Amino acid sequence: MQEIIASVDHIKFDLEIAVEQQLGAQPLPFPGMDKSGAAVCEFFLKAACGKGKRPLTSSHPS
Repeated sequence: MQEIIASVDHIKFDLEIAVEQQLGAQPLPFPGMDKSGAAVCEFFLKAACGKGKRPLTSSHPS
């Protein structure tokens, strides 16, 4: 119903542009602070981690 009354598909809002271009995003305060990836023990990847029998992978060597 909203599309019939006033479609805004052709309008690009400033907020959309800012989010898409990540305007205003600040760099991380310290190198290596990005923790978005899950840590996995390097020994677990080689199937040599003694703690790898737990349901969660260990984040440090055994």
